[in-house]
Amino acid sequence: MSCCTTPPTMERSLKRCRDIEGRVFNTLHAAGGHHHILQLLDHHITSDGLDCMTLEYCENGDFLDFVNNARGPLGMFSSLAYFSQLVSAVAFL
Repeated sequence: MSCCTTPPTMERSLKRCRDIEGRVFNTLHAAGGHHHILQLLDHHITSDGLDCMTLEYCENGDFLDFVNNARGPLGMFSSLAYFSQLVSAVAFL
């Protein structure tokens, strides 16, 4: 789960970002999701203003964690496989 506090001066643009993010996840859900995009399980604003999004659990962390924790550079075939997955997810969006 990810929760963020926001200063009042950022509230308007954050609301717009929340609305966009919500529409993206609603569209993904309506389309049946995509196997390379985590599913949004819950989203709410707490009474003290925390924006909380609960996403599907990803056992090995996100892709940036994976790349940062790699033991040396990825091989060409692995890189192409991951790139293909990223392109597939972006094209779906």
